[in-house]
Amino acid sequence: MSVKLKARISDYDLLLTDTHDEEELSDWEAFEEVFPDVGTGIDKEGFLRYFHVELWEGTPDYLDYIISYLETHPVPGAYTVEELGLYDVPFVEVLKAIRKLYQQKLATQTQK
Repeated sequence: MSVKLKARISDYDLLLTDTHDEEELSDWEAFEEVFPDVGTGIDKEGFLRYFHVELWEGTPDYLDYIISYLETHPVPGAYTVEELGLYDVPFVEVLKAIRKLYQQKLATQTQK
């Protein structure tokens, strides 16, 4: 089963969410101990259904720390984010794709 997430990506924050009622979700406590400023929501099976992070100063550097952590502490399940062209990938791959988008945007801005 793949969790289908929608992405809202702006210069200053990232939100990944599905249609689950947020009241049915619990915090991913182990992750939030390491990253207390990142909002998460997991379902009863441990699948990530909500992920929100603010990116300071409009740079995605903070994602590098999160990605590094998730490479050694993987999120259960597979994830689909259609607007990014991602289907049935580990959650860390979703964040890597988003990181790449930010890098491309920053490179474009510096070329102007």
